[in-house]
Amino acid sequence: MNQQTATIDWDRGPSCVNNNAALTAVLSRVLKDDFDIVPAQLCNADDDFALYQECIPGFYGFLGSGGNGTLHQSNYRCDDAGLTYGARFHELAATALLKWVRA
Repeated sequence: MNQQTATIDWDRGPSCVNNNAALTAVLSRVLKDDFDIVPAQLCNADDDFALYQECIPGFYGFLGSGGNGTLHQSNYRCDDAGLTYGARFHELAATALLKWVRA
């Protein structure tokens, strides 16, 4: 009988995002008047952001675009009007976090 062996290198892929509790609390409080905040579900978001969060605290959120299709696929379409919400989100988040770190 022929003896054979195999070596398997398992790639676990990106880790799940793990939002920092303090950052999440600050951002949830500031964003609640302009955005519907829903509880996060554990996911890897098909993104490398979780690798950054292994080194520094972070916050990862999803912002709907009003479009259709699947993210990162050729059938994805974004409603450009949704960009104003993304800009507002980042403006509020940046302002709140700058005040928070200075406090």
